[in-house]
Amino acid sequence: LACAPTSVYNQLREVTKDQRKREGDQRVSKEGEMVKEAPFEVENYGGLVRVFSDGSVKRADDPYAKAPLKDDLGSVIWKDYTFDHSFSLQLRIYRPSSIPPNKKLSIYIYIHGGGYCYGSRTWTMFHNYCHHLASKLQVVVVAPDYRLAPENPLPAAIDDAFTAVKWVQSQFLFKDSASCLIDSADPQRVYLSGDSAGGNACHHLSVGLATLNISPLCIRGYILITPAFGGVRRTYSELLSPLRSLTNMENFDCLFRLALPRGSTRDHPLSNPWGPDSMDLALIGIPPMLVVVAGRDAFRDRHLAYVQALKGMGRDVEMVLFESEKHSFTLFRSDSRANTELMARIMSFIVATGGEAGKT
Repeated sequence: LACAPTSVYNQLREVTKDQRKREGDQRVSKEGEMVKEAPFEVENYGGLVRVFSDGSVKRADDPYAKAPLKDDLGSVIWKDYTFDHSFSLQLRIYRPSSIPPNKKLSIYIYIHGGGYCYGSRTWTMFHNYCHHLASKLQVVVVAPDYRLAPENPLPAAIDDAFTAVKWVQSQFLFKDSASCLIDSADPQRVYLSGDSAGGNACHHLSVGLATLNISPLCIRGYILITPAFGGVRRTYSELLSPLRSLTNMENFDCLFRLALPRGSTRDHPLSNPWGPDSMDLALIGIPPMLVVVAGRDAFRDRHLAYVQALKGMGRDVEMVLFESEKHSFTLFRSDSRANTELMARIMSFIVATGGEAGKT
């Protein structure tokens, strides 16, 4: 999840130089001067994020860009807004195209995944998922972007998610708001959700917002979908993660190195809620929470431990386990049996916590 420490880059750079010397690959100009060597790759997350020895970063475009954007015959309308001009950050608001007169819908703030290192609200899989949420749950979905690591190590992305929440608050404080929220949404029924890194962000928002006055917003609950939690000591499910998979621990470790503050380990509080320096959550009042666990996720055991610990503190936490599913399964095959069941569970959770949701 912040760049690998500079010392690591330097060590890799020196190793590569030594290899080139031994192999006689050092280039010399006609004047006998050493030619500056080209930057070399020091981190690579499945080709989606590549970091080089000079600190430069290359990201792949949306791998699902050719997939069609969801439309559902115009059942949902959406629009982009800038919520942080200082960093040119935007969010996308989705709402059902047909809302009964005088009816206000719950607000569902969704934070996308991507290890805090890649992705955007504009990516097809995230856009289609938010469209699906708005259509099936009959809610107003707010999907913010955030600054990406390693250029912007944590807590930058979490700070941006907090700014997005504050922007939503501002829409109800100023009557000349440009967004559709004040006309179609109820600030007293707000839910925060996210998958993978987005689920991690939701955990930290649940802690950070617990003691803040964000009136007129009232957060009724959090939905954490296969949240990206880490730790130095491996769990059983992490040890069993497949070797040839984008979601194995070797690749997850890469994302943690890229996103966490420089020099941090996976026990950093931004990664491990139960790490040695993490906040005592027994002191924090957290609204109801639904945690979605995938049986074939390397993080499964951390999710089970997370739920067990919060329940031990007397917190209102529900868990739904899908044994046959993988990490971030919600983003794929929206009509699958698991995703259909999960949508029903989210709907029930919203209704049980004082919100309103309804099937189209």
